[in-house]
Amino acid sequence: MLRERNFKQEIPPVRIGEGDDITFDQATATYRRNATFWNALQSPHGHWPTENAGVNFFCPPLVMSLYTMGYLNVVFSAEHKNEI
Repeated sequence: MLRERNFKQEIPPVRIGEGDDITFDQATATYRRNATFWNALQSPHGHWPTENAGVNFFCPPLVMSLYTMGYLNVVFSAEHKNEI
């Protein structure tokens, strides 16, 4: 799916050093990066036709939970609202 869509992650990864506090901006950037990646993997039929194991198992339910609780608009910017 990533090759079909010519996906290139443009949001840089967040690096947090040992003992550093995690800021709201770092958490938001991580969520946006994650949502962009899963959006690129999602098929037009609405499912993810890839292996979904390990930590990746929890990412789609997290985005769905944010949506149902009404926090998706708080975490993601306007540019992501049309993609999700």
